[in-house]
Amino acid sequence: MLRSLVVVLSFTFCLTTLGNSEVEKRRNKIIKIINLELKEVERLSKSQGERDPDLLLRLAELYLEKARLYRERENNNYLKLDPKKRQRVNKRKYFATSSRFFKKANQICLKITSRYRNYSKLGEVYYILGYNLKEAGQESKASKYLNRAGSTSKNKTVKVKSILTLADIYFNEKKFNKARGLYEKALSMYKDKWWTKDSFNLAWCYYHLNRPSSAIDKMLEVYRYSENPKFVDMRPQVERDIGIFYATSGKIDEGIAFYKKVGVNFTQSLSAIAFNLKKNGKFKEAERVLTYSMKYAPNANDSIDANLDLLDIHQKSGDYASHAKVVEKLYATYKANKFSSDQRKKFIFEIEKLSAILQRQVLGKAYKRLKKERKTKADQTNRYFEILADVDKSRFDEFTYLKAETAYAMRDYNEAFISYRDTFEWSVKYRKTKFKKKSMDNMLVTLSHFKNRPQANIYVFEKFIEHYPNDKRIKTIYERLFNNYMEIKDYPKAKLTIERYAKRFPKSTSQEVMIAKLMDVRRKQGDNDAIRAWVSDIEEKKFYVSSKYRNKLQELLTTMQMEDVQGELKSGNKKVAMLGYLSVIKDKYSTKKSKINAKYNLAALYFELGSVDKTYYWAKEAIDEMTPKDVSQFEDSFITMANFLFMSLAIKRSSMLSYEILKKTCKERSKQKNTVFKNAGFMSLAAGEIAQAQRIRKTGQACGVKKASVLELDYEVMREAYIRKNYEVYENYVQGLSKYSSYQAKMLDEYINLINIYTEYDNREKIERYSNLLRNNFYKAKRAKQLISIDVLDYFAELELAQMSSLQKQISEVKLQFPEQVFQQKVERLLGLLDKLVEKANSVISIGSGKGIISSYDKLNNSYSYAADLLGSFTPPGKSAEYIKGFKAQFMQISSQMKSAAMKYSEEAIRAIKNNEILSESNKQFLPLNFPVSFYHEGVLMDRGGLK
Repeated sequence: MLRSLVVVLSFTFCLTTLGNSEVEKRRNKIIKIINLELKEVERLSKSQGERDPDLLLRLAELYLEKARLYRERENNNYLKLDPKKRQRVNKRKYFATSSRFFKKANQICLKITSRYRNYSKLGEVYYILGYNLKEAGQESKASKYLNRAGSTSKNKTVKVKSILTLADIYFNEKKFNKARGLYEKALSMYKDKWWTKDSFNLAWCYYHLNRPSSAIDKMLEVYRYSENPKFVDMRPQVERDIGIFYATSGKIDEGIAFYKKVGVNFTQSLSAIAFNLKKNGKFKEAERVLTYSMKYAPNANDSIDANLDLLDIHQKSGDYASHAKVVEKLYATYKANKFSSDQRKKFIFEIEKLSAILQRQVLGKAYKRLKKERKTKADQTNRYFEILADVDKSRFDEFTYLKAETAYAMRDYNEAFISYRDTFEWSVKYRKTKFKKKSMDNMLVTLSHFKNRPQANIYVFEKFIEHYPNDKRIKTIYERLFNNYMEIKDYPKAKLTIERYAKRFPKSTSQEVMIAKLMDVRRKQGDNDAIRAWVSDIEEKKFYVSSKYRNKLQELLTTMQMEDVQGELKSGNKKVAMLGYLSVIKDKYSTKKSKINAKYNLAALYFELGSVDKTYYWAKEAIDEMTPKDVSQFEDSFITMANFLFMSLAIKRSSMLSYEILKKTCKERSKQKNTVFKNAGFMSLAAGEIAQAQRIRKTGQACGVKKASVLELDYEVMREAYIRKNYEVYENYVQGLSKYSSYQAKMLDEYINLINIYTEYDNREKIERYSNLLRNNFYKAKRAKQLISIDVLDYFAELELAQMSSLQKQISEVKLQFPEQVFQQKVERLLGLLDKLVEKANSVISIGSGKGIISSYDKLNNSYSYAADLLGSFTPPGKSAEYIKGFKAQFMQISSQMKSAAMKYSEEAIRAIKNNEILSESNKQFLPLNFPVSFYHEGVLMDRGGLK
C-alpha cells in the first residue's frame, strides 16, 4: 500500500520539472489513474463493510493525492487572474474542490483513528491528517498529528516525511530552534534527492540562531552535494544567500574567496547580498557589504553603482548625515563627467526621494519645536535641491522653487525671495510657465515679511506689471510701486508711475491720492512751480480727479495762505494775524474748512484780548459751520469761552453759546456733554429764561445727557417758577420730580409750598391731596433716613405742638375743690393730662425739629410747674388744723416731685440747645439773655453752579 503512495508522490514531483501544458496533461493522467484506483478501493472497502483499515488508509492516501493535484491546478489558475479580479474572488469557493478532497481524506483518517486504535499503520494515518491540516493552514493541529506520526510510524519514509513536514511548519513559523532539531534528526535518517533542499533550510536555521559558522559550513555542504545530479540542485540559492552569512558574520573576505572560486562576479554578488540585507532591514550589514564591494570593484563604474546603492540604504536606515556625504562624493564624480545616463537618472532619483522626505519633515509639525534638527534638515534639503537643479537642468525651475518653499517654511525669507526670483528669471529666459506664476505670487507673499526693502518691492512690482498686465491685482501693484518709489524718494519715477497708471486706469480716482502725495512733497520743498504744473495737468485732464479734489487744490493754496497767517501769529503779530484770518474768510477761493479755521482762530484771539462781543460772534460763527466732530474736538476751548462770557456777566450769550455746543455735539461721544448741558441750562435760568431752560432740557435729554443732570435742571427750573409765582409750571415740575426716590425728601418743602398756595385760594381738594402726599412721603423719608429740611421738620412739629398747646390749656383750667371725692377726680384728671402731654412731647421730639424740641420742653416745664404750684398751694376748706397738716404733708411731696420734673425738662432743653446748636425763639425760656434775639432772612445773590 505504501509503495502505491510513493509511486503517486514520484509522479507529482515530476510535474514540477515539466512545462505548463505538459504539466496539465500529466496531471489529468494521474488524476484518471487515481480515480480508477479510488473506484476500485471504495468498492472493495464497501464490500467488506469498511472494516479493513488498510483499504481505508489507501482511500485516504488517494484522496490526499487527488486533493494535492487539484490544489496545484487551482493555485495556477488563481495566480493567472488579473490582480483586481483576484481581489474580488471568494478564495474559499475558488479552492472548494481541493478542500473537499482534503476533507474527505481527513474524515477517513479520523474514522481509522477512532475505530482502530491499535492499527499498525496509524503513523501513516497521522501523517495524512497532519499534512492535510498543514495545507488548511491549521499548523497547531497539524503539529500534533505530525508529532504522533513521527513517533508511532514504523515506516522510515513516513517517519522522515512527518519530521520534515513538522520541521517546515516550525521553519515557517520562525521557530528556528525547534525546526533545527527536527531537520538534524530527519537528515541523519535519510539522504534522498530532497536532502539538499532540507539542508538548505537547516543552514538558515543556524543563521537565525546566531550560528553563522555552522550556517556557512552547511551551505558549503549543500553546494557540494548539489553538484551531484542525484540531488536537487540548490547551487543558485546557495550562491544567492551564502554571501549574506559571510557578510553578517564579518567574513566578507572568505565570501569573496568563495565567489572567486565558483567563478561568480563577486562585486555583483555583493551588491545582490547588500540588496537582500537592505530588504530585511539590516542596513549596517548592507552598508558594510557595499563598502567591501567598492574596495574590490574592478572599475570606477562599479564603485559609482555601489555608492548609488548606499544612498538607498542610508535613506532607509535614516542615516541622513552619511547620505549627504555620499551625495557630495557622487556629485563631485558627476561634475567630472564620469556618470552614465542610467547612473545620472538613479542619482537624481535617490536625491529627489530623500529631499522629498526631508522637506515633508521640515514642513510638518513633528520638528516644529526641534529647531536645531529642523534647521539641519532644511539645510540638507536645500543643498539637495541645488544639486538637483544642476544635475537635471531641465527642471531647474522646479528644484529652485522647492528650495524657496523650504526656505520660506524656515522663515528664511531672504533666501526664499532669492530662490523665487531665480525661478522666475529662469522661467522667463527659457519660456517655461509651470513655476513662473507661482514664483511671482510667492515673491509677493514673501515681500510682506520684509521691512524697509523697497528695492526688492520695486523689482517684483515692475516684473509683475511687465508680465501680468491684465491680472486683477495690477491696480494695487501700481499703487504699491508708486509708494515704494516715494519711500526711496525717487520722485521722477514715482511721477512716471502715475503717468503709466493713468493710461492703464484713466478713470481711477486713486490717481488723485498719488498726486496728492507728490504735491505734498513739493509743497514741503516749497516747489510752488511743481504744484502749479500739476494743477495745469489736471485742468488739461491729463489725470482724472474728482471735482472735490479740484477744490482741494484751492484748499492747498488757502492752506499755504493760512500758514503765512500762523507764522505772523507765532511772531506775536496778532493784529496782522487777525487781518490775515479776515482775508481768508472774505476770499471767494478759500475753502470752507479754511474759513472755519479762520473763524475759530479769530474767536480764540478775541478771547485772549477779552472782547466779549467778538468772542461770542466768532465762536458762534465757527460752531455753526463746523462739523459735530470738529466742535467735539475743540469743545474744551468753546466751554472756556462760554465761561468767560458768564464771568463777564454776558449771561444770556454764555447760555446761548453753551446751547450751540450741546446741539452740535449731540450725537458725539463727549466727556463734557453734561457740563455743557448744565452750563447752558443754569445760565439761562440765571438770565431769567425759563422757556429757554426748558428747550435746553429737552435737547439734553435727546442727546443722551445723564438723567441726574436733567433732573438737576428740572429742580432749578421748578424753583425759578416758584420764585416767579408761575404756580402752574411749578406744580407740574413738583409732580414730575416726585416720581424719583432721590427727590422725595426735597419735595416735602414743595408740598408745604403748594399747601400754602392752595390755602390762599381755599382749594380744599388740593390742600388735602398735598397734605396726604406730604405726610406719606415724610414718614417714608424718615424711614429711609433721608435728609429732610428744617422747615419740613418744623412744619410737622408745629402740628404736634398745637395738640400739646390744647393739652396745656386743659391743664391750666383744672381747679381743685372739696369735697374729697371731687378733689380726687380733679387730681386724677390733672395727672392724666400730664401723662398725655409727656406722650405727645415724645412724639414731637422724635420728629427732630429744634423748634419742636425746645417748645415741647417749654410746655412740659410750664405745665409741671403749674401742677406743682396748684397741688402745693391748695388748702382744704372747713377742715381741722390737724387734718390740714396731714393733707399738706401728703401733697407737698407730690408737688415737690412735679417741680423736680419741671426742672429736669428745663435741663434737658438747655442740654439739647447746646448739644444740637438749636436756634429757636423758645430758647429764651431756658437761657438767660440780656437782650432778645430775633431771626430774619435776607436774599444773597449766588450763581446756580454748573460752571466748569
